[in-house]
Amino acid sequence: MIDFDAGFENSKAPSIGAMNLVLIALVLSILGVVCLVPKVYVGCAIFGAAGLVLGGYAMGYVHRHTDDEKMQKKLFVLSGAALLMSVVGFMFGFLGIAGSL
Repeated sequence: MIDFDAGFENSKAPSIGAMNLVLIALVLSILGVVCLVPKVYVGCAIFGAAGLVLGGYAMGYVHRHTDDEKMQKKLFVLSGAALLMSVVGFMFGFLGIAGSL
């Protein structure tokens, strides 16, 4: 899943790997937002940070490894949504942790 050899452009991975990575980032970001409901701010911060890191990596991975233009646009939108939700979850979690101190 991790591309260490960036010199070969013809070594494209199947888009299912990119889709799985984007879906994992989306699930982590959703968990970060869902932790806001019971006010579990530590969970918001942890899942939000993990979603931020994985969502940013997924966006680059989709750009490098997807051949189909339609699929690439859909995966970019999903990874952008994951990044946005991760920012919301992380920021509210951080504020909740700082407010409880």
